[in-house]
Amino acid sequence: MKEPTFNGRELLPLSVMEAAHAGDAMAMEQVLRYYAGYINKLCSRTLYDSNGIPIESVRKNAPDAEVIKQET
Repeated sequence: MKEPTFNGRELLPLSVMEAAHAGDAMAMEQVLRYYAGYINKLCSRTLYDSNGIPIESVRKNAPDAEVIKQET
């Protein structure tokens, strides 16, 4: 049987999502890797000068697996 996809990417299995929700560190790491591009997109901000011209793009700190492991 063919794996379900979204925009050409294979979806995470529900079992991985459930394990991450239950606190499994390996599953959380898989979820973070899967959504890394989306998280990076949401964590970036473009800075503008006083004239409204973009000068640089800055990435805020996104959560990583090590931080989550320490919190659980």
